[in-house]
Amino acid sequence: MNEPLKQKSLPPGENEFRLLVDSLQDYAVAVLDPEGRITAWNTGAAMIHGFQEEEIVGSYFQRLYTSEDQAKSLPQHALRQAAADGRYEEEGWRVRKDGVLFWANALITALRDRQGRLTGFGMVTRDLTLQKREKEASRRSEHELRHQARHFEEQLIASGESLAGIIASMAHEFNNPLGIVRGFTQDILSEIGPSDPRYRALQIIDEETRRCEKIIRDVSDYASPKGAAVCSVSVAHVIEKSLERVESHLEKQRVTAVMDLQPDLPEIYADPQQLEKMFVNLYLNAIDAMPEGGTLTVKAALESRDAPGLHRGQKQEPEEKSSSPAPLPLRGGEEKGEGVLITVTDTGAGIEPENLQKIFRPFFTLKKGKSLGLGLSICERIVKSHGGWIEVESRPGHGASFRIHLPLD
Repeated sequence: MNEPLKQKSLPPGENEFRLLVDSLQDYAVAVLDPEGRITAWNTGAAMIHGFQEEEIVGSYFQRLYTSEDQAKSLPQHALRQAAADGRYEEEGWRVRKDGVLFWANALITALRDRQGRLTGFGMVTRDLTLQKREKEASRRSEHELRHQARHFEEQLIASGESLAGIIASMAHEFNNPLGIVRGFTQDILSEIGPSDPRYRALQIIDEETRRCEKIIRDVSDYASPKGAAVCSVSVAHVIEKSLERVESHLEKQRVTAVMDLQPDLPEIYADPQQLEKMFVNLYLNAIDAMPEGGTLTVKAALESRDAPGLHRGQKQEPEEKSSSPAPLPLRGGEEKGEGVLITVTDTGAGIEPENLQKIFRPFFTLKKGKSLGLGLSICERIVKSHGGWIEVESRPGHGASFRIHLPLD
């Protein structure tokens, strides 16, 4: 063991302690006198700093600092702080014997005798070069990722604008021939009767043309959402008007519509056309879920701030046990405030649990070959643009219920 750490007639246990200190290889342990001269040096110090004990003992510890830090009197400052506060910890560059720099964490502790007189300092140093390089590499990577993300975002914005223009142009090109086809089809249908063998085929052409036009509208609306034209709106009126628009679908699917609207609902500030589009999408979605017929129930009521309700991620706690699953976490506003709560419920087949989390994703559809899967995504976008939220509650075989909250202002 290094001679400076040896003493004769050591108290019981102290020799073992010194052996332990000297065996530490990851920590440079040194003892300094009150002026900062090195008086003891363990094996770890020799490995980290590169100086053997005979080369360093008796030297001032500032030789371990860079010339820049020495010029700033940082070593002297460290001793003064340790003497005043009992300990001083710092990180900075240190110089090995071969001149190579390493990043160090140094803890300097004041040593005092029983009378409180300063007898020297204990200094423990760790080489943190690897950790510092990893942190710097991580910061560089984060900076590069942020830069790439910004660049990618700019590209997305630019491509989105380009895509919106392309879609608008394509929509125009498709709508023109579709309009002509539908116009001629309706003219022929008006001239012939159901007994004509061509009648059913022409009806199918008319229906499919309408479906194509709807797909084009949905894609256009999703790619280039229109700004809201906000005004004072009666939600009850929009709900009723939207139901009128889907009357033919209700009759065809043998679905009964039931409205339960609270009387004298206050008006809200919203875009009536966007709300109507949202309700029509929800109604059609519900009607499609009931191919064998059923009941579509639309409710609307004022919901106050302190009214009971489910918040984001909160599970329903009914008074009685229920097998109904918790609703999907709210999408849109974080909290429920004062507004109108609309519920659109069907008696269809319900939604499988694994599909609930995906139901609002663009292009996700359970109606393969019949829909692009943009309807509910557009509904969510409209609700969010009005500062509201939308959630869905469903279980297989028991229908689905969409809850929409629209703030009053």
